[in-house]
Amino acid sequence: MHVLFLVSSFPSPDNLNNGAHNFRSIKRTTLALNDTLVIHLRSYNFRRKIIENYTIQGVEVVAFSFFYLPFAPLIIRLLFLEIYKRFFYLFFKGKINKKFRIIHSAGMSFSGVIASYISKRLGISHLGQCMGSDVNIDLPKMKFYLRLVKFSKYCKLLTCNSEALAKIVSQAFEKNKVTIIYRGVDLNQFCFHSQFIEDSITFVYFGGLVDTAINIGVKMNNKGGVTLLYAWQRLHEMMVEGNIKMKINLIFAGPEVSEKRVESIIGSSAHSWQIKVVGQLDSSRVLEYLRLSSVVIIPSLAEGLPNIAMEAGAVGRAVVGTEVGGMPEIVKQGKTGFLVCPENTINLAECLLKYIVEPDLIISHGKNARSHIEENFDANTYVENYLNLYKLTSQS
Repeated sequence: MHVLFLVSSFPSPDNLNNGAHNFRSIKRTTLALNDTLVIHLRSYNFRRKIIENYTIQGVEVVAFSFFYLPFAPLIIRLLFLEIYKRFFYLFFKGKINKKFRIIHSAGMSFSGVIASYISKRLGISHLGQCMGSDVNIDLPKMKFYLRLVKFSKYCKLLTCNSEALAKIVSQAFEKNKVTIIYRGVDLNQFCFHSQFIEDSITFVYFGGLVDTAINIGVKMNNKGGVTLLYAWQRLHEMMVEGNIKMKINLIFAGPEVSEKRVESIIGSSAHSWQIKVVGQLDSSRVLEYLRLSSVVIIPSLAEGLPNIAMEAGAVGRAVVGTEVGGMPEIVKQGKTGFLVCPENTINLAECLLKYIVEPDLIISHGKNARSHIEENFDANTYVENYLNLYKLTSQS
């Protein structure tokens, strides 16, 4: 079966960490198919050629770079998107029309719009994979535009990686069938790693301090990092008030993280609060820190189905997360971790304190988490489910 993948977030020679989760999913799928082409859609800059070919870990990629302003006001972005998709068609119509039966767009708001345009012009079936950012950020702003370009008409099937996202997408595109396919996690790579709680507990956060806000005015707190730092200070106060002697430390990681930034938020040195600042991590170091952790904290303001929650559960780590998006599908309240309200520092601190007061919960929740991930989020089923959808899409 010949499948064309269109993706806007993907590794490249100059940024191997970009789109790591998209890469892993597409790599697993391409290995099971006869013939595929991955086209990485990028905005143009003077260091990039319009078309470049490269290989990332055995996956052949064609990168297409054209003029686009991803951070411009919405109306400007949409105008550039209209130009972008037409030039993409001119560059690739011959190559695509000859062999491909299905276009799989990883993303709806950019690659999905381009895929639906190609579907319209060439009559190739389009399967659109919706991401958390599509639903949480872009869909509310782009709903009118997507209707204007008849996105639904030229996208035979939509997929989501959580029940929460599927519900939102189904309401927005009532005529489209929406299928839930969990991306899952590689259970061999993220194998169970036993732990023993003696005299210290290590909490780990991977979300960073990214400036791009989901809600206007929520600076640096997309993933709840600011909320966590305030909750961490409150947690120390609670331990002093309760005369609790357990040693605790927080590993604070992710994009845009620096010691200076962290200390500007907490108002004193990170070391004095037992915070280790490590910055952004590649995938191998994420696994390393998951194994070092006792509990993983994911206090996001919005999510799709967070990969780090699945990876933490696979390694056998309890997760404290927020009741947003697909998080409750991974974190089972009181069984594999705890769920809190977003931006609620007191609620978050209280849940962290439960693990300090009852450290045996860390072990039991971690074991339960591994079992839950094995039963529901095995990455091997992801490929099988998409292969079945490709067959259905090409036949309909």
